Amino acid sequence: MRPRRSWAAVTAVASVPSVHKSGIAVNRVMNLMTHHRVRHIRVLRGGELADIVSIGDVVKHRLEDLELETNVLRDAYNAAR
Repeated sequence: MRPRRSWAAVTAVASVPSVHKSGIAVNRVMNLMTHHRVRHIRVLRGGELADIVSIGDVVKHRLEDLELETNVLRDAYNAAR
């Protein structure tokens, strides 16, 4: 027998925010996740689900950006010495 879905679960899925544009800034996605207190955001293309972005994806991208920035600053500092 299949378990019954609770209304809370259906409401939680329905209230997950969606992003309708591709190429949206990572900071904007982080702000949406924080504002709506969610860990996942749907990405829609033409009204169809194209992807789901998780907080882990956002954190990974942000860490890569910070690592690149650190390396550029380190290289600039070493070149100026």
